[in-house]
Amino acid sequence: MSKFRVRPIKPEIAQAIRETMLDEAGHQLVISIATENGYGPCRSCLKQFTAGEQRILFTYRPNPVDHPYDESGPVIIHAEPCEPYQTTETFPPEVENGRIKFPLVFRTYDAQGRMIGGQPQNGEPASAVIETLFQNDQVAVVQVRNGLVGCFVAQIDRAV
Repeated sequence: MSKFRVRPIKPEIAQAIRETMLDEAGHQLVISIATENGYGPCRSCLKQFTAGEQRILFTYRPNPVDHPYDESGPVIIHAEPCEPYQTTETFPPEVENGRIKFPLVFRTYDAQGRMIGGQPQNGEPASAVIETLFQNDQVAVVQVRNGLVGCFVAQIDRAV
């Protein structure tokens, strides 16, 4: 049994973005069309975009704690509602092995939201990296990020 759970952005956040076309930073959002290189993934369903799909880019702050580690950054979701990622005990295959590959970086945080450290994927399966990171009892959360540009992809919690 997996020792972790994958959490995409909360469905209510994606719904609010789609309904208001405003992010929490107050940016007026627009819909763009994914190109062949617009891989994503959607931060709700955690699937890569295909050419022609409509998407919304917005600012997201995955760490809710008010301190220097609450960094904000760009993320993308499908413009139309999509099924949020459900297989939470398995790392999303389209993130790790999608048609367009990108390096992953795993950042670890303690229960107070302070960063403990980080680790690049280095060719290992993502699930193996995550399991190793959770061997440190201080790690409460792992954030998965795009290793090229640093964008938040998903949060990984310990299984309870």
